[in-house]
Amino acid sequence: MTHALPRFALCAAMLTPTAFGLSAMPALAQQDRGVNCEGAYKPSEMNICAARAYDAADADLNAQWDLTYPAMADYPGAKRTLLKAQRAWLNYRDAQCDVMAAPYDGGSLHQLVISNCLAQLTRSRTEQLRQLLGDDDGPGPKG
Repeated sequence: MTHALPRFALCAAMLTPTAFGLSAMPALAQQDRGVNCEGAYKPSEMNICAARAYDAADADLNAQWDLTYPAMADYPGAKRTLLKAQRAWLNYRDAQCDVMAAPYDGGSLHQLVISNCLAQLTRSRTEQLRQLLGDDDGPGPKG
């Protein structure tokens, strides 16, 4: 894989629960803060914008995790199961994005495809975690 190690590796080692976000391209995202993503057309600009989109999705995921994970405390085994599911989801996400980008390996679109995939799957997971909170009656599926 071409992206950085997940932040969760250190947290998991300390047994500290987090949403385990992955900083796919922090150096790229910081290369040029002056890029206008609405008008980006160069591959380097598109990569920077995709990295920004992923960073935003990752921040949203972590914020949602901080709400969802503690809410599972009232349900026996739910926190442990959610943590296990989150770790499995991270493995799935990374592998899925690698598969999606495989046809572009070595090309200028490779990192762009990975970043877009990471952002899309991360936004989807954030919504799944949000749905676990349910309605005002507490955690659980919305009904």
